[in-house]
Amino acid sequence: AYALSECGGDFVMHVSAPGYSTAERPVSLTENQHQAFTLEPLPCTLLVDDDLTQNYQAYFQAALNTLGEDHDVWTVTSQGSPPAATLARYGRVLWLTGSDSQTTLTSADQTALATYLDGGGRLFVTGQDIGYDIGTTAFYQNYLHATFDSDDTNDVSLRGVGHWAGLNPIISGGDGANNQQWPSDISPRTGAVAIMDYSNIANLDAGVAFTSTTYRTVYFAFGFEAISSATMRANVMARTLEWLGGCDAAPSADFSHSAATVSPAMALPGDSLTYQLTLNNSGGPAMAQLTATLPSQVTWTDALTATHGTPHFAEGAVTWQGFIPSNAGVAVTYTTAVSSCLVAGTPLVTVAIFEDGSKLRVERPVTATIANAAPTAPHTPFPADGAAEVETGV
Repeated sequence: AYALSECGGDFVMHVSAPGYSTAERPVSLTENQHQAFTLEPLPCTLLVDDDLTQNYQAYFQAALNTLGEDHDVWTVTSQGSPPAATLARYGRVLWLTGSDSQTTLTSADQTALATYLDGGGRLFVTGQDIGYDIGTTAFYQNYLHATFDSDDTNDVSLRGVGHWAGLNPIISGGDGANNQQWPSDISPRTGAVAIMDYSNIANLDAGVAFTSTTYRTVYFAFGFEAISSATMRANVMARTLEWLGGCDAAPSADFSHSAATVSPAMALPGDSLTYQLTLNNSGGPAMAQLTATLPSQVTWTDALTATHGTPHFAEGAVTWQGFIPSNAGVAVTYTTAVSSCLVAGTPLVTVAIFEDGSKLRVERPVTATIANAAPTAPHTPFPADGAAEVETGV
């Protein structure tokens, strides 16, 4: 469950979670209310149609359907570049660029894909001019792990290597797209392996794959859509998806390494206390919520920041909500003022609560202690205004 504080008015409430479809509905806030959403599970695979309306995605969809692989389609020409948060909801992403040679993977695409892969993603990308377009970029070299060698091999006969051994597709004629004018020659960089080469010319590679403890990529320097038979396209797709994986049960979020600190730990009345609440997710991607209620002996100072996202303070509590990828986190920092009238030894206890919106809940208590009571100034009584002084004596 999540709580949201807003001024009254009309809004559209948008709800999303990793691995599930999004939902939204109009909401009129005139009083406190509860809104319940049911999100449908997403398929594991997202197909990104980035072929400039050339309709080559149909070849991919047919292969996926033959294999019984449910999938969603994102069309770049109508929806724009898919953001990293959208990609992160899928176990694997298949991205086709068709015959495009100038906007294959834009800088926005590359940034989103790098974030997706850093979060544990699996990517299959294919297109005859990707290297020609972005072969000098850091994304091409450090995420696709390929070197672009030449733009046109003039060879349409391929041979599978390694996990793809025994598959020998032709990328011309048949019932394929027949669109390969510039199939490229590439080579694997350190850590990557060649998975497809050109049959008629020695030492020319057509595909590379890379795996690490974090992500996997498969890159074809030709268009998958041009494979000349539906049966071979399905076989190549099956072998590629099998190698990529990514569709096992999604790992649960793990917030066990989250922490809360306060400085100074020994404070004087009237001091400022700086809290840092760090949500660390060492498990699967998740929507997360952080909550910390202020001790009654402190007052709010309006000093509140977060490393990303927007934190809030309301009704005596600091909150933050947002998406946390695998092996990522967020730090929320805020400052309070200690009451000036506290006795030595008074504990100021805050409990930081880290939740994922389901069953995961991690609590981290943090305590500052009053070191000394507030000093008391010497006090000499004086008569009230208009009152006579009285001498006392024996």
